[in-house]
Amino acid sequence: LDNLFAMQKQLVFRVFDQLGVTLTPAERQLVDRQATTNINAFLAYSRGLLAADDGRFEDATRYFQEARTLDPGFGAASARFQAAQAAALGAQVSAATLEGGLS
Repeated sequence: LDNLFAMQKQLVFRVFDQLGVTLTPAERQLVDRQATTNINAFLAYSRGLLAADDGRFEDATRYFQEARTLDPGFGAASARFQAAQAAALGAQVSAATLEGGLS
């Protein structure tokens, strides 16, 4: 598991090479950055992505919060948490709720 993230980065750079994509040094540095090295935070984040894709925003919020708790420096998890939280609130709004609020 310790090498999982390093192997993932190697694969990404090989794909770029195979596609003939030349990265600038700044782009290479961005791609090489690791969002997290905590495998459990990464797995929780991945579950959050799946839940959000399925429209299960409350579940996604919970998974992204778990990822943030496991790795407080995991910026992508924090950003997705906020987006899922907003989507969950938006999903709770119905036409009747809007009409009632306008009345």
